[in-house]
Parts: sequence; structure tokens; C-alpha cells
Amino acid sequence: MGRQINLTGLGPVFRGRDAVRAGALRQGQLRGSAVRRLFQGVYSQASVAQTHELYCTAAGLALPPSAVITGRSAATLRGVALARPQDPVEALVPLEARVVRGSGLAVRRTTVHRDDWVSWSGLRLATPQRMALDLL
Repeated sequence: MGRQINLTGLGPVFRGRDAVRAGALRQGQLRGSAVRRLFQGVYSQASVAQTHELYCTAAGLALPPSAVITGRSAATLRGVALARPQDPVEALVPLEARVVRGSGLAVRRTTVHRDDWVSWSGLRLATPQRMALDLL
């Protein structure tokens, strides 16, 4: 019989390596039915509802800390539901940052200024002005 998985304390999304280090699960259990892979190395419990907000939070773990959530994703986080759960998370990434592109992300590399974003639940979220520019 397999070992129980205890993901309490890991939050709605988590890095697989952190869950393994914490002893919540084994590496092989990341491919099991109890967790859902959202991005490379980033997971949620399979029972957590898939929302675009959840994917934005997961993108914050998958992208470099200098990335900014923008466009329809930022609008959805601000309460205007422009993105569906399956839509890619839109993000800006500074030119010098290293990014692993993957499914579920729409990344645009550009110069990111300090006045382009605000802190939001551990993420960098585009200001309304920057979000509007990217929506256009």
C-alpha cells in the first residue's frame, strides 16, 4: 500500500521540489492522481478548482521573480473576468531574465519599469495603466 500524501501547509499551489523536501510526498507521487501539474515544477492538489487566478499564482512560482502578470490575466486578478481557466497566463519578463517557456504561458520580453507593477499576493501585477496598454 502506498504512503499517504499530506499536502497541508503547502498552499493552493506549490513547487514539487518543496513538497518533496518537506516530506509531503515522494518524487514519483508528483505524477499521481492526487496532484495536478500546472507548469514545469509547479503543482496543485487535484481537488483544487482550476481557475485563471490559480494559474496566475502558479505562474508566479514558474516565472522569474521579476516577471509581471499583465493583460487579461491582470484584469481577471483585478476582478474583471476576461480570462478563462484554460487561457494562457499573460506576463511581461525583463529582457535580461532567463525564462523557460511552456504551455499555458504567454510571455513577452520587454523592459519592465518599477512603475509598471504593484505587489499583489506575492506576485508583481501590472498597474491599471500598464494592463490597459497591454490589452490594447
